[in-house]
Amino acid sequence: MRKIDPILDRLKSIYNVKTRIDLAKKLKIGLSTYDNWAARDNIPDKHVRLAAEDKGVHLTWLYTGEGEKYKTSMTPGQSLFSPETLSKLSHIAETMPTYGKHQASKKLCASFDALEDDKKDEVLKELLPIIMKHF
Repeated sequence: MRKIDPILDRLKSIYNVKTRIDLAKKLKIGLSTYDNWAARDNIPDKHVRLAAEDKGVHLTWLYTGEGEKYKTSMTPGQSLFSPETLSKLSHIAETMPTYGKHQASKKLCASFDALEDDKKDEVLKELLPIIMKHF
């Protein structure tokens, strides 16, 4: 069995489709792209991450089938962060438009700005715990 088959099956299940044609439509890719993935036995990570975000499922579950399928649902207006963390993040954000006084800070922020949104999310998830230790 190819390693991609279980992932494709899980993607079909979260989008509630049965065929490769319907899944390709849901993933907003052409059928030839889908068929190329199948031939290479590989799905680009970006598409799996987007599907996980779109349908609120855990990325680990999509890749392995293990663990919780769905993320805990949040009520409208609920935040992922505590009020204390939001306050600290707000303070950080207030300093961001000028990127600080240091040239290294300016370069770092400019590099971050140049990233694609999905990469920014990955970077922030890794950096947030480190940043919060200093505030």
